[in-house]
Amino acid sequence: MNHVFEQMMTDVGGLLERVQTYDRNRTYREEIAKMERTCEKIKRRGNAGEPDRAVLEQLAGMKVRLLTMFENLLFIA
Repeated sequence: MNHVFEQMMTDVGGLLERVQTYDRNRTYREEIAKMERTCEKIKRRGNAGEPDRAVLEQLAGMKVRLLTMFENLLFIA
């Protein structure tokens, strides 16, 4: 499960960076900041032991939301 956790963290981190880059009008500023804080908390907890299913589901939800945000930003651009 650690490999899945690491891959999800990498994916979400990369998407966060891309969404920030394309969000020039800062439309999603607060939502992005909240996701960054959540990722930092998850990283700290992830280092303490094996991540549980709820954390992986939360990351999957964030990934879906980030993809939607990215899609919206690209459509507007």
